Amino acid sequence: MSTENKQLKKIIMRRVYIVSFLRQFLCPFIFRGIVLFLFIVLGNVLVSVPNVINNISIFTDVKALLLFLLEAFLHTEFLVQMVLSISIILTVWLLKDFLRILSFLSHDGQVA
Repeated sequence: MSTENKQLKKIIMRRVYIVSFLRQFLCPFIFRGIVLFLFIVLGNVLVSVPNVINNISIFTDVKALLLFLLEAFLHTEFLVQMVLSISIILTVWLLKDFLRILSFLSHDGQVA
C-alpha cells in the first residue's frame, strides 16, 4: 500500500472514529438542537433583530407581515439567507422529532 493510500485511510478512519464517538455520547436530537442554537446565535450576529422588529409596521395584518418578511429575506446577503434557511430546516426537523418522541411516549407506556 502506498503512503498516499495509507494517509487517505488514516484520514477516513479518523473521521469514522469522530462520528462514532459523537453518536455514542450525543443523541441526534440534542446534536441538532445544539447546531440550531449555534445557527440562531450566528443569525443574531449577522442580523439586527431589534431593527427588523422596529421596521415591521403592523403585527396584526398577517398578509402584510408575511410580505414584509419575504421582502426582508430576499434583500439580505446570501450568507444571511443560508443561515435563516438552515435554521428553518433544523427547526422543522426538530419539531418532527419532538412530535415523534411525544407520540412514542403517549402510547400508555407500551413499547412498539
